[in-house]
Amino acid sequence: MLEALTLKNFEGYKKAVLLFHEGVNVIVGESDHGKSSIMRALRWTVLNKPGGEEFISTWSEDGVSVKVRIDGKSVTRVKGKENAYYIDKKKYLSFGVGIPEDVSRLFNMEEVNIQNQLDTHFLLTDSPGEVARYFNKIVDLDIIDRSMSKIQQSLKSEKQGLLNKKSELASLEEELKSYDWLISAEDHLRKLEILSRSINATSTKVEQITSLLQNIEVVEKDKAPLLKLISAREEVIVLIGVLNNINKTKVQLEEITYLLDELEKIEKEKVVLSNLSKAGPTISSLMALAKGIGLKQTELLELSNIIESVNTIDSQIALKKKKKEELQKEIAKMMPDVCPLCDQEIRR
Repeated sequence: MLEALTLKNFEGYKKAVLLFHEGVNVIVGESDHGKSSIMRALRWTVLNKPGGEEFISTWSEDGVSVKVRIDGKSVTRVKGKENAYYIDKKKYLSFGVGIPEDVSRLFNMEEVNIQNQLDTHFLLTDSPGEVARYFNKIVDLDIIDRSMSKIQQSLKSEKQGLLNKKSELASLEEELKSYDWLISAEDHLRKLEILSRSINATSTKVEQITSLLQNIEVVEKDKAPLLKLISAREEVIVLIGVLNNINKTKVQLEEITYLLDELEKIEKEKVVLSNLSKAGPTISSLMALAKGIGLKQTELLELSNIIESVNTIDSQIALKKKKKEELQKEIAKMMPDVCPLCDQEIRR
């Protein structure tokens, strides 16, 4: 439901607010007093028509705005410093000559819903075909018309395509006659393929034979050194035996060297043990002395503990004496100079 309409700087209105009620609303006024301006403002907001800026008031510096309250929402159309629609606070830009889809869905109005004073009566002056198309559109029967139109267009296009294909086929058949020589050329081509395969097989055999000849040359070159090695076989066997003996001798020599090193270590250990046996009495006296030193260290530790305990007791006694003096001072402060019982001076 249309609830309110607010105009700012639209044609002759600096600011105007119109409130609508349920049912039929009538705008009454003298001629040339702004009734049509109200309808143009509503049309401009709902349909974004007319274009241009002729309806902006001459005194306006900020442009024009029309605000429509509908179904609890506000739709505002502004033009001047910015060209935009607003639904409440949501802003819409770059909509061209149409209107944003959200705005169109909210208004749900078309040209027929907003007619001017001099417009022809709805459907009364239209032709029967136009009236039928309008009612078909209301009940979605215009889908049939659009479908039939598309089918006719497709059929016409397919017929034209068929004619083009037939013409192209005749042209290709005429061109094909100029290639009759290909039938005889096919037999020649088949023979050439057989000959080509034979040539390829022969070339492969020639390459294999050439490779074998090259291998034979390499073997002939390598054969002379091999013959020399074969003739020197006995000498090589003797040298191998000599090398084996040399290796065995090296192993035995390493074993003897290891045994000599171990023997030298044992001799050194014997000397050390002999010296230790001679120093036996001295070691015993040193061990006894070390034992006596250990006992003395134990006694010294016990004496240190006793001294520490005595020092702790002395500290406690000093603290007690200090506490006693503090208590005596406090008692002296609390004690009066004269006895409350006998009125005699108390000696301290």
